[in-house]
Amino acid sequence: MKTVPNDLITTLCRHIPRLLDAVDEKKVRKSLRLTNTVRLLKYQILPKLDKIDKSKQ
Repeated sequence: MKTVPNDLITTLCRHIPRLLDAVDEKKVRKSLRLTNTVRLLKYQILPKLDKIDKSKQ
């Protein structure tokens, strides 16, 4: 497994939610690919990043 710098994980945890908030809701509803991407980010990737961030502190 590769090591990842702490600041990279922290930056991702801070900026991904901002990006998700900036995505237009109408476009998310129209595009299945975008809907799946937002869902994966919110419910799978962000919780894992938060868990890694908390364990490194």
